[in-house]
Amino acid sequence: MKNNIVLLTFIAFWLMVSCSSHPIRPEASNVKVSREEPGSKCESLGRVTGTVLSQKPNVDLAIADLKKEAALKGANYVKIESASGYETAIAGIAYFCP
Repeated sequence: MKNNIVLLTFIAFWLMVSCSSHPIRPEASNVKVSREEPGSKCESLGRVTGTVLSQKPNVDLAIADLKKEAALKGANYVKIESASGYETAIAGIAYFCP
């Protein structure tokens, strides 16, 4: 009986994981950022922004913040739409691309 419960639990878990449409929460390092349009099969997940609160502007830190926000939405691609002239903010549209 105990073996049946363990087996059923394993099967249920496997089915839930294998049927998900995209990863539960991708890593920010796996999010691609570009000015190019995403592929036609990509799904828009909404607008994302990245900001830096520092005395020294750093666009790389703003992009890292943008990627974190996109990853929290389940995105793996961001199309950049605008950036501040002071390298402290960047905005774009997050997408999930299969």
